[in-house]
Amino acid sequence: MSIRRRILRALAGEPVKQPVFAVYDWFVRNRPIDWPSLFEQGLGQINHACLLDYHYPQVEIVETQSRQNGELRRDVRWITDRGELHEWYLGEWRQEYLIKSVEDYQILAHALANTSFNATDEAFAASEEELGDRGITIGHLGHMSLENRNAFQSIQLDAAGLERFSIDLAMGAPELLELIELMNERTLQKFHCVLESRAKQLKLWENLSIETMGPDVYRTHLVPIYGRIFEALEGSDKRLQVHYDGKLQVIGGEIGNLGFDGLDSLTGPPERSPRRRSPCTLAGYVLLASSQPGLVRLAGGGAER
Repeated sequence: MSIRRRILRALAGEPVKQPVFAVYDWFVRNRPIDWPSLFEQGLGQINHACLLDYHYPQVEIVETQSRQNGELRRDVRWITDRGELHEWYLGEWRQEYLIKSVEDYQILAHALANTSFNATDEAFAASEEELGDRGITIGHLGHMSLENRNAFQSIQLDAAGLERFSIDLAMGAPELLELIELMNERTLQKFHCVLESRAKQLKLWENLSIETMGPDVYRTHLVPIYGRIFEALEGSDKRLQVHYDGKLQVIGGEIGNLGFDGLDSLTGPPERSPRRRSPCTLAGYVLLASSQPGLVRLAGGGAER
């Protein structure tokens, strides 16, 4: 049985006697490893393809590059008629966020307003042709991480940073709450748009850490929007996966009730033990990720729903 077929069976919730080990495409592109040799030995590959084209009529996003202490520095500016936002990166890592004050949430809201989305399968089709039977392609919602998560996580991880976001959320800053609502509606529009795609497996790159968020915030801000996303997907052939960062026992019940078809969870022992009632067994379909970055082990057919 091909790697592709085994992965699809796992994602369909069928028991897989021979687990599949697969690597994410980002690592293949960015790590100097003899990947062809590993593929010949049976390693699979999971690609991710953007399913939407974007047009931002109210912002110009300008990126410049330079060298700092021998490393690549990227400066990104969001220029609008309401003001400018700036972030910068050194190598792979962000050094400064777009949001530096509560007023900046309004600038970002203006920048994202009236965005238009068009479904496209160009990247998906190219990926499927490249992989053949040695892997699968999962669709996601954007070319940049800000568009690849739900609103709550996008603002926290890609725009404001944990400290700024947490303070403003705790204070109930209206500017932040209005931006969350705007971006939630955009997320639903995007999911309605990708219903046209050939891709059946969709992913939100949530990178959610329940240790920093807390279960009450998860139930208040994330469970409702997930419910609306599943309503948008109802009756279609689309299935939703999420990428979480593990230690999810405390929200295992919510995860099990939401109906995700895939869960990337980097949970280590003891939660990972199959003797424990983990979120991975609560979900109808199972996607288990090892602690080795980028290496995914798939086994399907969660016994409990």
